[in-house]
Amino acid sequence: MSGKSPRSTVAVVLTLILPGLGHLYAGRPAYFFLGPLGLFFSVLLTILGILQLPGVAVLASFLILPGFLLVMCIHAGRFAKRSPSKERASRWLRWPLYVALALAYSHLVGSAFDLVEARYVRTFSFSSGAMELTILPGEYIVADPRVPSELPRDVVVTYEVEGESIEFVGRIVAISGDTVEMTQGALVRNGRPVEEPYAHLSDNSDSPHPWMEWQHEYLALSDTAGVPAYAPTLLTWGPISVPDGSVFILGDHRDLSMDSRFRGFVGVNEVTGLPKRVYFSFDAEFSVVRWSRLGQMIR
Repeated sequence: MSGKSPRSTVAVVLTLILPGLGHLYAGRPAYFFLGPLGLFFSVLLTILGILQLPGVAVLASFLILPGFLLVMCIHAGRFAKRSPSKERASRWLRWPLYVALALAYSHLVGSAFDLVEARYVRTFSFSSGAMELTILPGEYIVADPRVPSELPRDVVVTYEVEGESIEFVGRIVAISGDTVEMTQGALVRNGRPVEEPYAHLSDNSDSPHPWMEWQHEYLALSDTAGVPAYAPTLLTWGPISVPDGSVFILGDHRDLSMDSRFRGFVGVNEVTGLPKRVYFSFDAEFSVVRWSRLGQMIR
């Protein structure tokens, strides 16, 4: 093997395994160190594009990483094909070294991506209709994990629920100190009706639900004589007071959402992120991509 020039196809395959490894094989070790760095920044630019580019232009973000890999493959292949005898790969053609370097750099790059995900951006997919029409079933979104200490009203968040292995999504409709109620599906906060153009009801039928009995403890009624008779229903309940350190969350599709009406308040420390944008949307029922939804901001 040492008497032959490195083959371009091998260099390309190694580049796909880890950018820069094909250049190392072709006797160009300097490019090996640029490969993982370029890979990291390509992914970072892709994420920034998903977050910032408007509408369908977000698709351009997905071309950054393939474009980088294509350039690296072509570059490594040409070096391997043109490598003269004095630059043949005998010095660098140590497959155990390649494997060790690939594993080491994969670990480092993976750790860097985990850091980015933990601090700057997270991705989620949703199969539930609880947030229709804001987030549709089959949509993939990016979220900002940097949650402010004081959460505003009327923002969409992801949150954890004790005893559940998955995260949920919903809209904060009331924060600490608020009173909140619903009358025949109309939300009232601090005594004033709330305009909810995002709220969705497909079934106006109403009935009491045993999971809503927890509200009794937080009723904000001036006439305590009415408290024992309190019987909350899906569309008529409250008013209840939101305690310190908590928020009240509802799904935009009120018929399908298992939200604070049933689970109770969500602690501020249980909110994990702020969804920002849809980066992919697939309608499983009709097996089609919802192209018009790509890049949609979540508000």
